[in-house]
Amino acid sequence: MSIRHSRDVFLVNVYAVEEWDIRREGYAWPKGVALPRFDLAPRKIEPIYGKLFWADSERLTMLALLLENLGTDVAVKLGSVEA
Repeated sequence: MSIRHSRDVFLVNVYAVEEWDIRREGYAWPKGVALPRFDLAPRKIEPIYGKLFWADSERLTMLALLLENLGTDVAVKLGSVEA
């Protein structure tokens, strides 16, 4: 796992996972995958300068975790057709 120390915050790099398994339909993580994935999640959800989390790497990691669980079809439905 790639971790760097910055401003007293440990940031987990989204690329610490060799290959995310993001599918159109979400899925529950199987044994052996769930706990390592939980360890990747940022420890706290906190706003900073109008964004969630301290760094883009934390935001991307959380997005990837949620996309694995929910799937891309659900994420696409959140957007506007006009946008």
